[in-house]
Amino acid sequence: MSQVHAATHPGTFGEYVLSERLGFGGQGEVWRAYDRARGVEVALKILASERAVSAAGWAALERMYALVGGLQHPGILQVLPPQRLEGRVVLPMELADGGDLTELRGKGYLRIVPVLVQVAAALHYAHQHGVVHRDLKPTNVLLDRRGRVKLADFGIAAALSDRHAVSGASEVSPFSASPEQLRGEPAHPADDIYGLGTLAYDLLAGHPPYFPHFDAARIQSGPVPQLVPLQPAPSRLIELILRMLGPRAADRPPSLEKVIEELEATLNATSALDPEEDLARPPTERAPVERPIDVEPEPPLAATPEPFLAAEPEPPLAATPEAFSADDGLSMTIGEFRPGRGLRASRRGDPPRAHRLPYLLLGLVCGAVLAVGALQVLSRQGWRGSPLHVLSAVILGARTGPPADPAHQGRSAPVAPRSAAPSADWAALGRLVAQRAGFNQRLRDLAARGASIWDAADFAAAQAQAADTSRAEAAGDIAATRRHWQRAQRLLSRLEREAPRALVAQLAAGERALAAGHPGAAARAFALARRIEPASRRAAAGERQVRLLVAVLPLMSAARRAERAHDYARAAAAIREALARDPGYAAARAVLAHLNTVFARAGYVRAVRAGAAAYARGRLFQAQADFQQALVFRPDGIEANRGLAEVNAALRDRAALP
Repeated sequence: MSQVHAATHPGTFGEYVLSERLGFGGQGEVWRAYDRARGVEVALKILASERAVSAAGWAALERMYALVGGLQHPGILQVLPPQRLEGRVVLPMELADGGDLTELRGKGYLRIVPVLVQVAAALHYAHQHGVVHRDLKPTNVLLDRRGRVKLADFGIAAALSDRHAVSGASEVSPFSASPEQLRGEPAHPADDIYGLGTLAYDLLAGHPPYFPHFDAARIQSGPVPQLVPLQPAPSRLIELILRMLGPRAADRPPSLEKVIEELEATLNATSALDPEEDLARPPTERAPVERPIDVEPEPPLAATPEPFLAAEPEPPLAATPEAFSADDGLSMTIGEFRPGRGLRASRRGDPPRAHRLPYLLLGLVCGAVLAVGALQVLSRQGWRGSPLHVLSAVILGARTGPPADPAHQGRSAPVAPRSAAPSADWAALGRLVAQRAGFNQRLRDLAARGASIWDAADFAAAQAQAADTSRAEAAGDIAATRRHWQRAQRLLSRLEREAPRALVAQLAAGERALAAGHPGAAARAFALARRIEPASRRAAAGERQVRLLVAVLPLMSAARRAERAHDYARAAAAIREALARDPGYAAARAVLAHLNTVFARAGYVRAVRAGAAAYARGRLFQAQADFQQALVFRPDGIEANRGLAEVNAALRDRAALP
């Protein structure tokens, strides 16, 4: 296949100025271009020369534009009408220069699921407007600079109303086509539910289902191969994707709205700093294990005459609050230590329980004094662990670092003096951990406000950074913990600042959908606005208008059917009932005004014709009444006024006869 030769270098190309080639293939090139007529940057697809003169190629472009040109959704790439330019066919499109979804292959599900929600929302909008995409794969989902989804390449899309539109064997993408597509059945929304499942499978596993061996018979009979994600993912998400890939449409979720609901539930159930335990993992991957923080061997404590524990030392402890639980050998009841790990049980001859309390209190006081002294000594020697860790070591009598070299047992190893910076670091980390609950609550609040929908990229990034914070903290990497935490906080603050703008955008989208008569799109926009700001009066008013619109739309349809049947009285009655339910519905008022005009015109014509017929038969009084009725419909009607004048003259002549 020949290539595009006239557009291989930047420069002027018709009304466009080409600046950078974004892609190249057998069918042509895609360039970043400046549209001088509209004053905006666009992506300009310039087709290969033989396609430029192909009637079939031009017809396919016109068909695609007819399907997609009317779709106005932020998640769908906008396409302009195809043009013939300098002997070639070009297709101007909205510029989306943030890459495509291939960049998300193998990433964590916290980054992938919000993108899937955006894709599902765009597909649901397309379905509501009668269009099925039928070609969902990572390269067909583009991203803008902010990481927002732009669903592209509707080349084999089909209208739901066209029950004869089927895909040819050469058109389908084998690893993303639904079983119904492979059988050549007409388009159905279940095709895109299956396609979205293949997209999710591809991003999580790194390859689409059945890859690399395509077997149409196996795909049509199922079951789909088990999804093994490259990174841990919730089993609930895995189960949803496998249901979306059911071999029959009835096996899949009933709608994309249900898919969005389940995807959001999967995402919002995840706590970023307390990772979910029920995660599907690759078979060869071990669950992450918290590693103890590396500390220098503990020097002997001269002030400790005998250890509190038995001879077997405790394992190293991670310096996190979770590492010290009630089952770590420190459980107490009033008056005695309960036997625990390494703690000795009560011996025969011990004082009675009632007489042990003074000894216990004295022991606790002495232990506290020793602990404070040890903390002071260790801090002067440059101890790197946290104060909580040191205190635990003093109480438990255990080493918190690696075991001492046998060659040096029995004598203290010199400790190089260190600065006080590590202590300050641990103090800062302690404050960070104390903020955990507040951060998680802010994250949950944003999830409840729909942040995973109106700013999926930042929300997923905040969750990912928070999860990285938890892992770095467990590994004892103070610098990484602080770095991830600061990023997570910045992202969360940016989301909170973005919420008012998202509210305004959703309210405007809902009102546009209302004006266009699309109650489904309006309901989703206002529902999301209510999630962002539950007290929004504008959103509540919008939802009321949606309910009214749902009630009046059937009446509007009935009025249109009656008008087509020329039953204007019945049409007007239906419109008046619609206005009784929603007096402010401007579309109904406009239709009523139109019907009144049409009704008046029809009545005028009918009355004039009746008057003329009566006049021809000599029925002057009947003709006079008919022409007067015509003037009721149109007082300035020339025909009615002229006919009435002739009838009146004839009546005067008749009266003058003897």
